[in-house]
Amino acid sequence: MKECKQCIEAQWCSEIEINVVSDDIIQITIEDNGKGFTNLTTGDGQGERLGGNGIENIKHRASLSGWEVEWKSQKNNGTKVILSVDTTN
Repeated sequence: MKECKQCIEAQWCSEIEINVVSDDIIQITIEDNGKGFTNLTTGDGQGERLGGNGIENIKHRASLSGWEVEWKSQKNNGTKVILSVDTTN
């Protein structure tokens, strides 16, 4: 949630949609309408280095709890983050 708040406050996007689906696999999808990235680990499509270690921190924190994280992003088309965990294990 902290990352969502930062995204809006920094005016990187104007909308964030969060969906949760629960069955044998819990899936949380977070999608924004921001500027997106062309390279999620090294820059934002504008030749700039990503600030901080946000993406790596999210991956690390999720993996500690058994969650998988998938990033989908495209320059000028926003970013989608999908977190999922199998609840049958």
